[in-house]
Formats: sequence, structure tokens, C-alpha cells
Amino acid sequence: MLTQFEQILLSKLLDGDHPVLAILRAQAATAIVANRAFSPVGVNAYFAISPNAPRTSPHSFDLTDVAFRFEGAENPGHAVLMVRDGALHELMVYNWTDVWPARPGLALKWVKYLAFSPDGRTGRETEQRDMAGLAKELAA
Repeated sequence: MLTQFEQILLSKLLDGDHPVLAILRAQAATAIVANRAFSPVGVNAYFAISPNAPRTSPHSFDLTDVAFRFEGAENPGHAVLMVRDGALHELMVYNWTDVWPARPGLALKWVKYLAFSPDGRTGRETEQRDMAGLAKELAA
């Protein structure tokens, strides 16, 4: 079962009007966390998806446009959702520079999208997801 903190991030990653996101939301509704690995800077949750669940096309990609910040943290952290073989595979959540709190859900200050420059080198936090950019990534 996902923690409340992980649910918040997964919901943000799957939000939006795109057919691939709709398939992933359907998978998430019945997904089971098969394993969870902790590190000093974050957590990885690995999913088990029903073999009967619909699969996405493209089959393998990462959603990387969600950032979060803990209360008192100097820098934001990031969430990455990995899709493999058309199914939810792994939610990786990390915070590079600050101590990982014992109770991340209670320390959460905000969750936002990242909007990247056209060259992909710099990003800024925003309330709105770049759906056109996401659609381009998924079509590539």
C-alpha cells in the first residue's frame, strides 16, 4: 500500500488529460506495492500490476516533471514514475541535499510541476503541467 506522501506524488504524476495517463490511473487504482526500498535520501516503491490491466504505448518511459519541498528544506526533491512494458513499475522519490524526514507526509510543504527550458537544462516550479510538452515526450 502506498503511503499518503507517495499517493500525493503519484496523483500529481498521473494528473492530466492524456490517454496514457488515463491508462496509468486505471493501473494505479488496483496496483499493489510489491516492495519498498529506503535510502538516506528517499524511497523507491515497486509496483505489481495485474497482467489483465491495459498497457500503455509507448511501453517504457519515465515521468519526471514533479517536484516537492519539505518544511525547512533548502532545496526541492523530485519524484520519478517509471513505466516498463506498458505498466507502472517504480515510483522513485528523492531529496538530494536535505535530510529525509522520518514522516515525509507531515513535513511536506508543497508539490508542483517542473517546466523545463526548451534545451531541457533548466527547470522552474509551476502549478500547471506542460501537457503539450508531455504529449511530445510520450509521442517520441
